[in-house]
Amino acid sequence: MKMIIKYTFSLIVLFICLKSISLAQQPVRPDEILQQAENKRMPWPQMSMEVILQDSIEVGAPGPANSVYSAYRVYFEKNRALVACLSPESQKGNLLLLIGGELWMYIHSMSQPVKMTALQRLFGSVSFLDIARLDWEQDYSIGSMEIVEYTPLVRSYLLHLTARFPNASYKKMDLWVDMKTKRPLKESIYLSEGKLYKTLFFESYAMLMGKDFNERIVFVDHFNKDKKSTAVFSHVRQEKQLPQSYFLKEKMPENSKMF
Repeated sequence: MKMIIKYTFSLIVLFICLKSISLAQQPVRPDEILQQAENKRMPWPQMSMEVILQDSIEVGAPGPANSVYSAYRVYFEKNRALVACLSPESQKGNLLLLIGGELWMYIHSMSQPVKMTALQRLFGSVSFLDIARLDWEQDYSIGSMEIVEYTPLVRSYLLHLTARFPNASYKKMDLWVDMKTKRPLKESIYLSEGKLYKTLFFESYAMLMGKDFNERIVFVDHFNKDKKSTAVFSHVRQEKQLPQSYFLKEKMPENSKMF
């Protein structure tokens, strides 16, 4: 009887070991890694949040903190986004509307919105695209993936991304994703000629309604003496159904009055 129990126990241990080896050998899917990383920035297809942008200026410049600020409210719905300026006071009510690949801006002193390019600066090193378009998976294909040492204590996946569409503002990206947490760590952005344009560092995370959410990004602008800007995301909310009027270009003058 003891021999039977011992034999049965050995079989159970062997099964568990084989199961663990089988799971460890399962191939890692790069598209799943990218999706999990994207979910840390945009956990729901419909959501809203407040963005505070801080632009560092030269040491010794006037001002108590040597920096300037602006604030925005952003509403997302799939491939559409509305960005409303909350401050400074002189820009309050200015709107940015992203519909697919088209970008429109409405300035409260004008009668009609005007078409913009996504690479135009919103504030400091941050472009319109950086806070209005968060869809890595939809906009980029994965050329290759490798495992690298991000720091001596952190191993990461390094995804090499290429724009799916010829009119994309950012042509190529390298994205580092923490192997354990699937959190984005760093993103290097390249222009069409292959020049490194800017680098993003995803610095802080918090649990939000059970979701792991990135709440702070530092932007380094390599075309402007490595100048830094910071984006802090707060008041994040899942939206059940946003008004469709938010995403109509014709409604921008009317929507501007809400902010």
